Amino acid sequence: MKTSAFLSAAAMALLFLSVSCNGGKDGTAETPVGILDIENAVTENLTALNLSRYASSIKYIPLETGDGFPVGDIKFFKSDGKNFYLSSILDNNIKIFSSAGKYVRTIERQGRGPGEYLGVNGFFIYADAGKTGIGVIDIYDKVQVYDSAGVFVRTLPEANHMEYIGSGRYIGITDEYDNETELSIEKLFVTDTAGSKLYQSDLWDIYERPVDAAPFGGEITLMKYGALYTVAGSIRIADSSMDTIYTVDEDFTLTPEYVFDYGKYMDMKEKAYNMSDIIHTDTKKIMETDPFLLFRLDLPKKPFKMYKSSDKLFPRYVTAVFVYDKAEKKLYALRQDRDMSIGFTNDLDGGGTFSPMYVACDKMYEIVDAIAFMERAEASGSAEMKHVAAQLTENSNPVIVEVTLK
Repeated sequence: MKTSAFLSAAAMALLFLSVSCNGGKDGTAETPVGILDIENAVTENLTALNLSRYASSIKYIPLETGDGFPVGDIKFFKSDGKNFYLSSILDNNIKIFSSAGKYVRTIERQGRGPGEYLGVNGFFIYADAGKTGIGVIDIYDKVQVYDSAGVFVRTLPEANHMEYIGSGRYIGITDEYDNETELSIEKLFVTDTAGSKLYQSDLWDIYERPVDAAPFGGEITLMKYGALYTVAGSIRIADSSMDTIYTVDEDFTLTPEYVFDYGKYMDMKEKAYNMSDIIHTDTKKIMETDPFLLFRLDLPKKPFKMYKSSDKLFPRYVTAVFVYDKAEKKLYALRQDRDMSIGFTNDLDGGGTFSPMYVACDKMYEIVDAIAFMERAEASGSAEMKHVAAQLTENSNPVIVEVTLK
């Protein structure tokens, strides 16, 4: 591994003291490696998991609706405990709502000039010395940082994924083309607020291979990227092929934390040529809490007959949800409900199936379209869900479902 380090040992250790939500929780696992056995999960551990297994309460927060801030299908979502930050698929901005669902402001600096970005391809939240802001990653990996009012603050080194880790430091993943090997290499780096790289090392080749996508015009190159996230004081990084999730140690070495075992389905992930026969992975859909790890896989429906697809655009696929229980050291595949939704069974208040898309400290979040929420409420046994639904119309903004972990 090629590295360039500029931090002292004490400075590197300092980075890892400020990652967690409470600043003092140890995020190391009890055992060296957790085995994520996909084959066993779908054949032996396909089950319904109650939400109360991990959570203590559930809350429904309708986002304020107004002509100047409509919210479409959400692509990116974050929460810092005080506000919700979200970006819709068709928008090139980030809308901010309070934790009570009240509209706060929109950050939109689209363009090619200084302090501007071209399309939102991700973002992160930073909070340091009482100041909160947003870093926007655009479609060309340019990273622009804005304060809480949307005023441009600084530009950081290019990255396709970045997180704030405290003490004025950011950790990111970028990729560079290597002329010698003719491969694109992903790199891990740490930068300060001035944009100076304090550390950088090579990770792995970007995962790419040719596949047949006849409906989309013939052969294409399937490309996958790594991703990083923080949990309970630790920094995790998933490799581009989604074979291993590592912990980034204080000296920036990578220690395997979880290993994916696809069993008899491995060829469908690595060798299948037809797009409709491939298991599709997405490292950015991995989320972890103290008690469990959750991830999603897009599975071809034909060999996975235990699932049915309700997706009219991609009817040959179903997005399966897997939960690894850390205490049991067991991977579960969540069973579909009668409406073909996949997630936790909501036994907290009898509401609809809960399928989290984001976690932050002791909270999990799902964003539900207003129409879908009204339909779920009508079929549910949750009085609170019905109460919220009664305030909605077809033109209302989505509802944030917030679950508090035990």
